[in-house]
Amino acid sequence: MQTWRWKFSLAAATAVAAVVALLVSVHAEDVLSIVAARQAAMKSMAANVKIINDYSQNKADQAAAIIAAQLLVASAKTVPTLFPPGTGMTALPGRSGAKGEIWTSRQAEFAADAAGLVSMAMALLDAVRGGDPASVRQKLLSTGKDGCSTCHDSFRVRI
Repeated sequence: MQTWRWKFSLAAATAVAAVVALLVSVHAEDVLSIVAARQAAMKSMAANVKIINDYSQNKADQAAAIIAAQLLVASAKTVPTLFPPGTGMTALPGRSGAKGEIWTSRQAEFAADAAGLVSMAMALLDAVRGGDPASVRQKLLSTGKDGCSTCHDSFRVRI
């Protein structure tokens, strides 16, 4: 009877360990896909900023810049959803540069910065629609400094 209990306990422990390993690997894949989607969104935002920058230097047409600014606004609105808890540098060292403060001590500041980015992107869109490349240049510089850089400087470690 003792041998049966020991074998049963060993089998149960092995089954539990297999389930835990499966859950951890699924979670790790989920985290990887979330971080990859976040990084792709940031690269898309950068590509749209480049188009707007080109317009501000008379290297792109206004129609392309309007579309880029609209996409930038849409992407900016998704920033908070791109950072679910557990997807920072602790979960994926070397692959995610998101600092843990996003979800802990400075969560309100992160949310405010994200909302500020949306406001600045909308002002940038208005400037692009206005058709004055010099005005667009000023709004773009302001958005980069007070929108993008504010959050990146506070909540990101370069990897």
